[in-house]
Amino acid sequence: MKIRARLSHQEWLEQENALLRAELKKLKKELHLDELTGLQNARSLRTHLSGALDRMRLKNQRPALLFVDIDHFKDVNTAHGHEAAGQVLAQVGRVIGSTVRASDLAFRYAGDEFVVLVSGGSKGAMRVAERLRQRIADQVFEVLGLQGLARVRVTCSIGVRSLKRQDSAAQVLEEADRAMFEAKRRSRNCVAEAA
Repeated sequence: MKIRARLSHQEWLEQENALLRAELKKLKKELHLDELTGLQNARSLRTHLSGALDRMRLKNQRPALLFVDIDHFKDVNTAHGHEAAGQVLAQVGRVIGSTVRASDLAFRYAGDEFVVLVSGGSKGAMRVAERLRQRIADQVFEVLGLQGLARVRVTCSIGVRSLKRQDSAAQVLEEADRAMFEAKRRSRNCVAEAA
C-alpha cells in the first residue's frame, strides 16, 4: 500500500513538473513577444539585434534594418479611441508579419514603431520597404471605436539603413530612425534610405 501511495505521489510530482516546464516555456516565449501584435518585442530586439546582424554577416546576407512608423497615429487615437488604435496596431503587426519574408525578423519597437531586419542588401531592403509601405497604405482596418464600427486607413514612413561591417547595432538603429524621420519630413507615406 505504501509503495502504491509513493508511486501516486511520484506520478503527481512528475505531472506537476511537466506543467511547470510547460508554463516556463510559455513565459519565456511571452517574454520576447509583443502581446498586442504577436511580433517580437523591443526586449527581443535589444537581446537579438547584435546576434542577428552577426549571423546575417556570416551568411553573407547583406542585412539592412527598416524603421517603420505609422503616420499621424495620434489622429487615430483622437478620432477612434485608444482601444481602436490598439486594434489598428495589432492589424498593422499582422500585415508586417505576413509581408516580410520568413528569413526576416519583425519587431514592435515602441508605440506605433516597428523594426524589421532584412537581408538582400540595399536594393532588396528598399523593395521590401516599398512593398510593406504599399500594403499598409492599401489596407482598410476595421475597428470597434468610440463611434462603433469604423474603417480606418493609415500610412507609414520607413527609414532603411544597410549594415556595414563595422557598424554597431545601436548605430544602425539610430541611423534607420533618422532616415524614417527624413521620410516623414519629405511627405510621409514614403521610404527614405540612410546616406
